[in-house]
This record gives sequence, structure tokens and C-alpha cells, in this order.
Amino acid sequence: MFHQVRKYLLMLDSRKDHVKFWRPQMLLLVSSPRSCCPLIHFVNDMKKGGLYVIGHVKVGEFADNDSSNDPTIEEYTQWLSLVDHMKVKAFVELTLSRSVREGIQHLIRIAGMGAMKPNTTILGFYDEEQSKDFFEYEDSPYKTNEFDGNGIKQFPYRKSGESKSLGVVDYVRVIDDVLRMRKNLCLCRHFHRLDKQMIARNNHIRYIDVWPVNIFEPKNEDPFDVVSQFMMQLACIINMLPVWKKLELRVFLCESETLPENR
Repeated sequence: MFHQVRKYLLMLDSRKDHVKFWRPQMLLLVSSPRSCCPLIHFVNDMKKGGLYVIGHVKVGEFADNDSSNDPTIEEYTQWLSLVDHMKVKAFVELTLSRSVREGIQHLIRIAGMGAMKPNTTILGFYDEEQSKDFFEYEDSPYKTNEFDGNGIKQFPYRKSGESKSLGVVDYVRVIDDVLRMRKNLCLCRHFHRLDKQMIARNNHIRYIDVWPVNIFEPKNEDPFDVVSQFMMQLACIINMLPVWKKLELRVFLCESETLPENR
């Protein structure tokens, strides 16, 4: 199996890429999987058979005079157990860095192998929403005690009143880094409210709404630019899956209108 995988990876040549073979290859950057289980599942739905990598940055210093092991080695097994628990088809990439921003740069550059490298980076939105532990509360489909042992919770998450490990300025700089590295960028918000089981049961939820707006270069002359096409492509992929298949896609266009001067 190892020989065959290596053989076919070498046959994949990024110089021979063609648009008709393009598919989303995802790098989801996760601070704590406890608080973003629905997003991890949602990105798994969007990959359409492509590469899916869950990346995590551990802040620290790998000093020459430190006799302890690299902490990412010990945590890697926990993350593999997480992937098994979540039942997603994903790889895990961990890195140790002096800052979150620097670590994200490492992951964007080195995640994947050969021509199978992520082309889309996914970040959570920067807001003041309180984190939620999906491994703990009773009604969660992700509830488990697997990551609690000896009074220590694996994958700690930000509690109320605690400061974030990434400041707002660095968050904007990370967005700039992703775009300068020529990667697609998705910013995801409110996914802690997503309940796929409710969508499957509830007949009142009927639509997937897509707003094709390029916030960086909004132009009325060409509403369906590359950014908008990318959004609609991801929406179509989601709509192919059984849970989302019963929903109808709706596309909304924003048109600016210049009012007469006398009004």
C-alpha cells in the first residue's frame, strides 16, 4: 500500500493542473476541536473527495537546551483519535511555533504532499462569541468522555473572560498572509449553532442561500466573478450530500442603485 501511494503521488504533477480536475482541498485551522465540532463536520462535507487537513498551532519554543520532547509528538495521537471520533476523512498537521501567525504560515506552506496540497484555507470568524464544549453538553451528537482523563481535559478551549491567543491585528494579518500565498480563503461564523440533525428532521428549512458578493472588489458589471463562482461551487458540493440534498439553492444578487438628485 505504501509503495502504491508513493507511486501515484509522484504521478500527480502540479504543473499539469487543469481546471476541469479542480476540487477544493481544505486546510481547516483549529484552535480547540471541542468548540468547533460542527465546523469540522461541515468542512468534511465540502471537500468533495479532495484533501482535508485539520491544522493546529501550538505556541511554544523548541529550545536547544530543553531536554523534553516536542509536545506535538505526544498530542498527535490525541488528534488522530479525534478524527476517528468525528468520523471525518481528514489528515492532521500540528506545528510548534513562537506565534499563532507564524505557525499558520508554516501549515499553509507544508501541509499535504506533492501535488496534493490544500488550495483553500478556512478560519473561524474573530468575534466575542462564547466557546462551547461539544464533548460535554447532553444534547450534543459529539458528546464523549474519551478525551477526559485523570482530571485533565485534552483540547482545552477558551473559557469566559480568558483572552484569545490571537489578537485582532494578527488575525487580519493572517488573512493577508493567506491571500498573499494565493490560497482561497473562507471565514466561518456561527457554526456552533449548526445542527445537521435538525436540518434532516425539520421540513421548514428549505433553502441554502448564496450571496455572491466579492467584498474585496465589488463590481455590478460582473457579479459572477471568480470569487462568486467559488462560493457557488462550494454551495453546489454541499447540496449534493444526503443531509443537504433536500434543500434548494437560492442565489441572491446585490444591486446598487443611484437615486436621482431631487429625491
